[in-house]
Amino acid sequence: MFTTDFVAPSLPISPPIPTPSPPLSQQKQDLSTPKPRFQLNKNSLFWAIYEVENPKDAFLGTKANAEITHRINVIDTLKKTPKCLKDTNSKLTIEQTQALFGAMLTAKEDRLDFCIAYAAYYHKSIIVVYENTYTVFSPTVEVDLSDEENAIVLYASKPEHCNYVVYRSEKNLSREVITRIVESKVAGPLKSMSNYKTAELDDLANKLRIGTTQLVVDGDRRKEKRRTKEDIYNDIKVAIHKDSYGK
Repeated sequence: MFTTDFVAPSLPISPPIPTPSPPLSQQKQDLSTPKPRFQLNKNSLFWAIYEVENPKDAFLGTKANAEITHRINVIDTLKKTPKCLKDTNSKLTIEQTQALFGAMLTAKEDRLDFCIAYAAYYHKSIIVVYENTYTVFSPTVEVDLSDEENAIVLYASKPEHCNYVVYRSEKNLSREVITRIVESKVAGPLKSMSNYKTAELDDLANKLRIGTTQLVVDGDRRKEKRRTKEDIYNDIKVAIHKDSYGK
């Protein structure tokens, strides 16, 4: 008696289902919208400045130890004129300057106040732009933004799902870009209240969408009354802080 092992017939293997390609319009959009080189880098503040002033090194991607090496060069240069940071618009004392240098030698990522040293080192104003406001770190006490060749513009933002601020540099800086920033945004931090006329505070309040008048009830009537200069000033101060620090 002969027996044969039963062999089940092999089933044909279905070819893998191809992944559909994105629409042509989406492909074009992806190609025409390059992603910033260091956008996801936590130390984007350093790289945003570095790629403007050292484009060749940034392009080659020489990132290893670049931050600390560059900071050491900045400190060594500025130490030759120890009072140089007192001549910036931040007006640092010798003690504050030493504290800043110490922080630059130990910090893993750049802090915003490092821009004081970078401004003095490059002899350029560094303009940090937020949604509604901007801050200038100037190498001189009097801020001069009349020459785009002597300025670096950085845009600060907090991307979605990101718990830190990301900075990117303006690659096509022009006189028009700086003028648009100055005219449409509010410079911070504020000077003391006595430095502003009422009309000047009104202009700052309008840019920040802060009301300068309020409705008050007088018996059965409601009338519009001007807010005090101090109240408007304090609201502007709070708005600038929130815009810069998100608090």
